[in-house]
Amino acid sequence: MKSITGLFTRNKSPQSLPSQPNEAQGAPGTAGALGGPAVAAVPVAVGNPAPASDYTAKVVALLHSPGIVSDLLAVGERRTGLDRIILVGVILAVSFLSLVIGFGAGLLSRVVGFLYPAYESVKALHFKEKDKEKRWLTYWVVFSFFHVLEFFSDHLVWWVPFYWLVKTIFFGWCMAPIGQNGSMVIYTLVIKPLYSKHHEDIDNVMDNAVKEAGELLEMAAEKARRISVQ
Repeated sequence: MKSITGLFTRNKSPQSLPSQPNEAQGAPGTAGALGGPAVAAVPVAVGNPAPASDYTAKVVALLHSPGIVSDLLAVGERRTGLDRIILVGVILAVSFLSLVIGFGAGLLSRVVGFLYPAYESVKALHFKEKDKEKRWLTYWVVFSFFHVLEFFSDHLVWWVPFYWLVKTIFFGWCMAPIGQNGSMVIYTLVIKPLYSKHHEDIDNVMDNAVKEAGELLEMAAEKARRISVQ
């Protein structure tokens, strides 16, 4: 009996057993705990999109940049105790509702389209910044052109849904601090071609109007002198 048991024991040698993976072997890229070979880690390419915090930082830097807007926001922070980002959000929300509902929308749209560009134009003239002078002069040309069209189509524009909101967004596009803003696009594609085609006729009409206005002023001054003498 012992001989039979010894026979089975001799046949059950370690070489006859199937090899099992060594659980103590190290992870890929490191040497195993029992001296196994190191396996090189495979690098994985991961994209690097710009995080939202970068845009938030840019907005914060813009709101803290020196100028009249930053000064007004600083006053608002002292009076309300709120951060200027929250103040700007509240102002934008109230303005949006006003432009959609129509309460005070006309006044708000005119203030947006006139007040800030007027301030920037005066500042550009004061500091003699040629590029900004050209930019804001182009804006005022488009601004005047738009209001002339609006005057003649006054009965039509009131039927446009959310007209004041669309108009305010349009002015914001025209004054945007980018190379191809609304003012430059409209001037290049619409106003400049019209002027190049009809500038001689326009100059003749303007010269005649100035001449006639001068003659009327001279006649009025002459009549005033005669009346004063009598």
